[in-house]
Amino acid sequence: KAHLQPFFAATDGIAIRSVQAALDDKDSNFAKYPQDFTLYNLGSFDDQAGIISSKNPELVISFNQLTASAITNRSVDVSQIDIDDVISAGGTN
Repeated sequence: KAHLQPFFAATDGIAIRSVQAALDDKDSNFAKYPQDFTLYNLGSFDDQAGIISSKNPELVISFNQLTASAITNRSVDVSQIDIDDVISAGGTN
């Protein structure tokens, strides 16, 4: 078990889109082994005060769920997907 360096995204939805872009690179380890990766929300960053606030890690989505979902269907424009709809449909469990 290992952890990658964290990255910043304004919302969980933007983070999911970033992960999806990484999964689209078929040569990446993310695409080759999606079952080995999970996205967690670790906190927030206040860009006005410059303060990072951490919290207990919250599961956002497993990479495997993204590859198995309709999001990866190339007939779907990922930029037009409402991430709240994915989450409410059980995309994060």
